[in-house]
Amino acid sequence: MRLDKSQWAVENVSPLELTLDQKNARIYLDENASQTAIRNRLIEKEDVLGLAARIAAYGGLFPAESIIAFPENGNLVVVEGNRRVCACQILLKNNLIADDDLMRQIPVIDSNTQKNIEIVRVEIATTRDISDPVVANFHAASLRRPWSSLAIMKYVHRKLQEGSTVFDVAEHLNFDPKQIRKLSTCFRICHFANTLSEWTAMERELLWSHDLDYEPFLYVVLSPITEQHFGEPLFFDNGEPNFPFHNELFQIIKKIALHSLFAQKKQQDHRVTKSSNVQQYLLAAFPEYKRASPQISFLDDDIAQAESATAVHAPESAKKRGTSAESRAEKLQGESRFRHDPVKFFEKLQCKRIEDERLMQLCKETRRISRDLNKLPLAASMLLRSLIEWSLTYHLKKIGKWEELNGVKKRRHGPTLDDIMRFCSNKSNNVFANDKFRRRISMALQEKTIDELNWNTHSDDGNYSVLLLSKIAGDFRSIILYINVTAEYD
Repeated sequence: MRLDKSQWAVENVSPLELTLDQKNARIYLDENASQTAIRNRLIEKEDVLGLAARIAAYGGLFPAESIIAFPENGNLVVVEGNRRVCACQILLKNNLIADDDLMRQIPVIDSNTQKNIEIVRVEIATTRDISDPVVANFHAASLRRPWSSLAIMKYVHRKLQEGSTVFDVAEHLNFDPKQIRKLSTCFRICHFANTLSEWTAMERELLWSHDLDYEPFLYVVLSPITEQHFGEPLFFDNGEPNFPFHNELFQIIKKIALHSLFAQKKQQDHRVTKSSNVQQYLLAAFPEYKRASPQISFLDDDIAQAESATAVHAPESAKKRGTSAESRAEKLQGESRFRHDPVKFFEKLQCKRIEDERLMQLCKETRRISRDLNKLPLAASMLLRSLIEWSLTYHLKKIGKWEELNGVKKRRHGPTLDDIMRFCSNKSNNVFANDKFRRRISMALQEKTIDELNWNTHSDDGNYSVLLLSKIAGDFRSIILYINVTAEYD
């Protein structure tokens, strides 16, 4: 973020002519909230009356305090200094407050103070996009009356919703880009929790209070132990609630909110903090969800039963090639000279490559489909193939080998997955520091298991049994996790 003076102007304006910001990160109101509603919320939650008393005592605003605004629909909308502008408004015009008790608390100002605040200096940006980074730096980075964690989450989420990139927001907040997506996800989760219909108006008001610490709530909701306890995550990677699995999701979230948020204000039957043992808390608060095994399998009971009955998803054309699809999978596994990873899919796959939207999306969708593998095996096959291809492509580009591969295989549409795998399996190309990864790719080429994924994508000859898909996923698991999670790239 660098200053461009051509995008800024300075004007002297009456506070009564300024518009308070509906999108103020400190408050949570409907987008169509009136100026009266915004003013009332600032008075109620942001100590505007106390600020008005200090302004009256000093005789005006401190000279160093900036007010920043931008033009919108014929109004000047205040993005920095909403509390000060609101305080000046009620000092100049007491009847802006309808509540008689509050009105009586407004200090009387002398003529000198009135003269000092009836016109204020305003820095005017050409657009909100120009002013937002400056304001965010004041409150999130430079710590001028710092925003709460909830306010920062709300601001980040709004900027991303409005089209800003992760890197733009990270730059003007001076945050790590990895934090930005997480903050947006956390706001979605908090917004879902705070808008449950089960809350009373008073409870909802408390939840939006900026003196609540949301870390204990998010600590529990996002913990892998919580996913393990319930057998499924409560929320997906982007913050969307997991409605298909949790019919009781509303009650689960309400209970966690009571124990982690409301417990900060009043006694509850349980209380969880950032230092709590999540497993012990869940066993005490949700004993009915305790699973028999601490490990989460990608197989539901009905999938396990189907496989025990040798149910296989394979078209007739696959069986005509000489043997059943299932026996081919078993034969391949038995003949291999290499040890295969245990059968598992990608139910916990995360992606840290935030600069690659496609890879992020592939990882998210692969994780989702892992939970319903028996119902969507063909889709899972195509997704697994795409994940392998795009992960290897990403790795080759990051280590500077992609152009080298392109030089070997000049094709109209670029190298195929087979081309990529053969290149990666060639020891002289030095694609992986860990030779185990190269040998695993070589093994997949020798066994021709990857051909099944190709056939599933391009014809009706492939085998998309859960057994085979799980085997392929197991063989590529360490490579996929390395590329998407643990590898350190320049």
